[in-house]
Amino acid sequence: MVSPLFLLFLPHLIISSPIFTEGDAPAKFRLLDEPTSQLDPLGRWEVVQALHRLKANRDITILMTTHETDEVMDLADQVWVLEEGRCILAGTPEEVFAQPERLEAAGVKPPTLAHVWIYIARKGGTSIHQDGQRLRDLDVAQVAQQAASLLRQGRIMPRPLPDSTRSPSPARPAVIEVQDLVYRYPGYPPVTALKGINLTIREGEFVGIIGQNGSGKSTLVKCMVGLLRPTAGHARVLGEDVRRLSVGQLARRVGLVLQNPDYQLFTVSSREEILFGLRNLGIPREEAEIRIQEALRWVELETEAETFPFRLSFGDRRKLTVAATLAMDPQILILDEPTTAQDHRGRYQLAELARRFREEKGRTVIMITHDMELVARYAERVIVMWDGQILIDGTPEEVFSQTELLHRSFLRPPIAHEIARQLASFGIPRRVLTTQDLLTVLGGLP
Repeated sequence: MVSPLFLLFLPHLIISSPIFTEGDAPAKFRLLDEPTSQLDPLGRWEVVQALHRLKANRDITILMTTHETDEVMDLADQVWVLEEGRCILAGTPEEVFAQPERLEAAGVKPPTLAHVWIYIARKGGTSIHQDGQRLRDLDVAQVAQQAASLLRQGRIMPRPLPDSTRSPSPARPAVIEVQDLVYRYPGYPPVTALKGINLTIREGEFVGIIGQNGSGKSTLVKCMVGLLRPTAGHARVLGEDVRRLSVGQLARRVGLVLQNPDYQLFTVSSREEILFGLRNLGIPREEAEIRIQEALRWVELETEAETFPFRLSFGDRRKLTVAATLAMDPQILILDEPTTAQDHRGRYQLAELARRFREEKGRTVIMITHDMELVARYAERVIVMWDGQILIDGTPEEVFSQTELLHRSFLRPPIAHEIARQLASFGIPRRVLTTQDLLTVLGGLP
């Protein structure tokens, strides 16, 4: 008999685990700590499928920590939700995920399909387990059909979606211009990571760059900030060719927050980490102190000013690198995978910081991410990369409507957008992109 598979959802990482492969000798117990947190969508799917096979074919118990509820809704036998060291919810997925309000209060994202199903069932006065339907077995078509049935019966009524606050930027000066950009990593044979990229990013834009690992996203932004020198073509920042600027000169114009904060931290305290960049920019001491305090407040690390950075959690180290970058007040902010190892609250906190930076100071923000809902919520423009080229470039609505091209690049639109597209005949606007958008338009009562 196969032992139960346990899943543990918590806002902060606690345990560690060995890496396993299909060829490992059978073991009675495995611990997996955020095994999908730094993977692209295809990689996450492959890990989840491997776990399904392990569960079905081997006499093994698995304990896994994760924030990704959508991926494991149908995988767990038991779910534990921790908050501040206490278990506040425990039970089967059916029991735990049927309480979206309690999950959100604990900083855990409810699985999207279950969340929408429960919401429309409550609004329409129906059972969440109608006709024996289990929450863990839901798919997009079933949720859309249930919503369509309630809309058809008049038990719920669509209501308007408020105007988006992410209005596209008017035509403004270009801050980044990329022309026929090629980059080859040396080796035998050399690897061509960028294949003739042409791109213009303008002042004040919030741009999301998405694509599988190896599609060229990080290589592109490293060419923009001078960490890599193009093999051919040109990359210009504020009108100047990056090949004619030192990394220090570019740092005054562009702030890059790397995916792994440990590559950027090296001083003895959080305060010194922020001060280092300001000192190199020649900021007077009095102004630097003001900027340090402001930056720490922005990321809610005021009490950690004297803390050795590597005593902070991984998520807080990410926040510290953002604080150090924002304190230098760059004209362009680039975030490389800001949601890595962040819980549900943390991933939106960093995106909110970027949004405020853009809106309050008129700066340009570029965000590389695998989180489709995060892009849908914040970006006004989305660039899809595939095999070193730009596959799609447009508004979130335009990009996520091109399902065939997204499928080709192993990406999937946000689940809420997929449901909305199936409900278009009922007046549900296709500009519904996020779960909150969908709950809003399905929230009307007759």
